[in-house]
Amino acid sequence: MATFFTSDLHIGHVRCAVDFRPHSSLDDMHDFIVSTWNGTITNNDDVYVLGDVFMGEWKTLEKANDFLNHLNFKSFSVIPGNHDKPNFLREVSIYREKNELREFNILSYLVEKRFPVETKNTKMYPLVCSHYPLASWSTVAKGIGHVHGHCHMAYKGKGRILDVGWDGFYTERKKGIWSVDDIKEYMNKQEIFSVDYH
Repeated sequence: MATFFTSDLHIGHVRCAVDFRPHSSLDDMHDFIVSTWNGTITNNDDVYVLGDVFMGEWKTLEKANDFLNHLNFKSFSVIPGNHDKPNFLREVSIYREKNELREFNILSYLVEKRFPVETKNTKMYPLVCSHYPLASWSTVAKGIGHVHGHCHMAYKGKGRILDVGWDGFYTERKKGIWSVDDIKEYMNKQEIFSVDYH
């Protein structure tokens, strides 16, 4: 079992698919999301999506659950983004629980948590998670990293901050799904940068 992070799937967002991403259609983008996701994530893995999951007509129980049923995961946890409607995400969660489908959770807008890693000598790795990038957080001076989405790879913060968004697949990085081990490796190569004096 592993833990993964991504953000800004924009499922159902036609303009995102054909104007901002190199897809010929919405179906083409959806197929890419499903095949890429399932090529990395298994049904034993926990996934944290840092906002902007469903858009437009995909904000219906039927369409959202149909899409989720095509994805591998043990648990799917969402930190709401600017395009997410928390009440709709709660409906999805309640529906899935009632129908004994795989776990779907709605988290708060900011999560500070220790996540399990697979590498030896380390059992848990602390991260600060949100949809939006932060300039500072309570543990920044201690070297604790921050993962976010929202910016579609257009923002690179100083220090231990990482955009884990799906659009990373369309850059030279070629990465839009990050395991905790990937994040740890990336963060350990970054300087600790704090704008705070305390």
